[in-house]
Amino acid sequence: MPAASPSRVLIVAHQTADSRELREAVARRADQGPCTFTLLVPSRPEGPWHSGDHGDLRTAAAEERLEMALPVLSAAAGEAIVGGVGGPEPLAAVQDTLSLPGFD
Repeated sequence: MPAASPSRVLIVAHQTADSRELREAVARRADQGPCTFTLLVPSRPEGPWHSGDHGDLRTAAAEERLEMALPVLSAAAGEAIVGGVGGPEPLAAVQDTLSLPGFD
């Protein structure tokens, strides 16, 4: 009987991306059975860059958050986690990501 494919888990987080609570949740899920994780960090519409065309600053902040979170979440998962930055509307960013094949 062939081995079951690992579950593919999408994590969506920005400010909590490197939080203790999320690290613990990732570790618990990894302990439940085979899975892979992808971290999606939406760029944020609020803050000092909310008005005007400052998308590059929002994207840079999200990329920085992603870079901080990937190592700690990967350690919690026991394997490398991949990630990316999405648009400023979290629901739209999730819908865009889920349109790609590969998530459960």
